Amino acid sequence: MADLAVLESLLYCDDYFPAVLEDYPKLKEFKDRLSSLPRIRAFLNGPQRKRKLTEEDILHGKKVLAWLYQ
Repeated sequence: MADLAVLESLLYCDDYFPAVLEDYPKLKEFKDRLSSLPRIRAFLNGPQRKRKLTEEDILHGKKVLAWLYQ
């Protein structure tokens, strides 16, 4: 479970800050190795994987929060 939690964090970083792992080759290797495992790769490529947030998603979230706290 710990490896999957770290992988999810690294994938998040890679999605939003692509250059962040350049100075950390061991972390990049870890991410690549775990991501290439067949069952994990299938999950990551499947519809159940959370997609990267878009600007539209973020604006919608801000509107919801503004409505909740008005």
